[in-house]
Amino acid sequence: MKKLLCQSSERLREVLQEPLPSEGGDIEFTVKKGVATLAEALQSDSSLQSLDLQFNEIGDAGAVLLAGVLQSNSCLISINLQSNKIGDAGAAALAHALRSNSSLQSLDLRWNNIGDARAALAAALQSNSSLQSLNLQDNKIGDDGAVALAEALQSSSSLQYLNLQSNKIGDAGVVALAEALQSNSSLQTLDLSITRIGVVGAKALAGTLQSNSSLLTLNLTCNRIGDVGVMALAYALQLNSSLQSLNLTNNKISKESGGPGCSKGKT
Repeated sequence: MKKLLCQSSERLREVLQEPLPSEGGDIEFTVKKGVATLAEALQSDSSLQSLDLQFNEIGDAGAVLLAGVLQSNSCLISINLQSNKIGDAGAAALAHALRSNSSLQSLDLRWNNIGDARAALAAALQSNSSLQSLNLQDNKIGDDGAVALAEALQSSSSLQYLNLQSNKIGDAGVVALAEALQSNSSLQTLDLSITRIGVVGAKALAGTLQSNSSLLTLNLTCNRIGDVGVMALAYALQLNSSLQSLNLTNNKISKESGGPGCSKGKT
C-alpha cells in the first residue's frame, strides 16, 4: 500500500499527459483524469479546506490519488466522498493516509462498497488524532467491522461523530461498541439506525448509558429493540445526565403499536 501511494505523483503526471477521449469515449477514463488533475492541484494548494465530491464515480483509483494528497496536504479539514463506488482498495488507501494526516476533521464515505477495509479504517483511528467525524452509512460493515471500530474507539480521543446507519451490524457488533463507550470520552453522536439491533444490543447500550457522560445523541431508528429493550433504556436514562437526543422511531415497542415500516433510504 505504501508503494502504491508513493507512486501516485508519478501516475498523476502520466495521466495528465494522456490525450482526452473523443466524444462518446470512455467516461470512466475522463473521471479518473479529472480526479488526477484535481489531486495534483491539491498537492500544492494552501487554502482549500473543504472538498465535496459526492455522487461522482471516482472509484478506488480516485480514492488512492486523494489518499496520496492527504499525506502531504495540511489544509483540508473536510472531504465528502459519498456515493463514489469506492471499494476496499480505495478505503484502505484513505485509511493509510489517515495514519499520518493531522488536519482532516471530517470524512464522509457513505453509500460506497467498503467491507474488508473496515479493519484498516479502525486501525487508522487508533493513531489519528484529528478526525472528528466519520460517516460509514450504507456500506458493507458487519459485526466484525463494528468490533474493529469498537476497539479503535477505546483509544480514540478525537472522534465525536460516527454514523453506521444501514450496515448489517446486529447485536454482537453493538455489544462491542457499547463496551467501547464505557471507556471512550470523546464520541458525542452515534447513529445505529437500521442496523438490526435487538434486545441484547439495546440492553448493552443501556448498560453503557448508565455510566457514559459524553454521548449526546443516540439514533436507534428502525431496529428491533421491543418493549424489553426500551425498558432497559428507560432505566438507564434515570441514571444518565448527558444524553440529549434518543431516537427510537419504529422499534416494535408495544404490541399495539404499528409503524409504517423502514426502508433502506439515503437520508
